[in-house]
Amino acid sequence: MIPDFNTFGELPEGVHWADWDEISLRFGRNNHRKNMLDGLKMVLTQLKIAGCKFVYLDGSFVTNKEFPNDFDACWDVTGVDASILFNNIPELFDFNNGRLNQKMLFYGEFIPYYPNTTGSYSILEFFQYNRNGQKKGIIGIKVDELK
Repeated sequence: MIPDFNTFGELPEGVHWADWDEISLRFGRNNHRKNMLDGLKMVLTQLKIAGCKFVYLDGSFVTNKEFPNDFDACWDVTGVDASILFNNIPELFDFNNGRLNQKMLFYGEFIPYYPNTTGSYSILEFFQYNRNGQKKGIIGIKVDELK
């Protein structure tokens, strides 16, 4: 279950695992957000086909903001057949202009997450802090369990 927002309108600290129905119900409360969910689902479907197991969802989309600009997501590269993604959604690898093509096509941006990289601050860690340096929560999605 996705917890209530804290006083800052953010999720409380931690990774909160949720299935698609929970995510849709909680974050799809208007047409703007539903369009963003459609873009997210499009990429999640391709990531599942390519063997991705985990995606982490962040940004103003997982806050109480009524009309977020976009969502931020990172996907675990472990075991992923990147050739499937290159063939089906090459925009996933386009990081030009602040990932503008991703935002235009998916309504959000996707960043690869390399969990076995040592000695660096990972995107997953970055996602769990707000702009003031305070810890906050994110959504975890088990991609292989998506319907």
